[in-house]
Amino acid sequence: MDALTDEMDESLSLNGRENSPSPPPPLQSEQSRAPSIQDDEDGHLIYRHGDILQSRYKIQSTLGEGTFGKVVKVKDLQTDELLALKIIKNVEKYRDAAKLEINVLQKINEKDPSCKQ
Repeated sequence: MDALTDEMDESLSLNGRENSPSPPPPLQSEQSRAPSIQDDEDGHLIYRHGDILQSRYKIQSTLGEGTFGKVVKVKDLQTDELLALKIIKNVEKYRDAAKLEINVLQKINEKDPSCKQ
């Protein structure tokens, strides 16, 4: 669980997007090579089945949607496990709340690393 919360914390920035200025528009040749990261008007990441996040998680399906964002079923390409991954809306208050949630989960994991409680 520790590795997963570290990944979640790292992925909150969505490749550094959180604090970085917007990159220049891609050149025509780049548009066909790499998908761009875009949000809808509510701040949800626009994704499709088969997209890969953080060069590790392949999206299988959407499991649900809540206040913070969406939860997707993903395949971890490093461990071959199926996981649920929360994708936080690109809105500052939701990112801040997600960071608090990660801290709580890390503290729970420290107290109960075997997840018996």
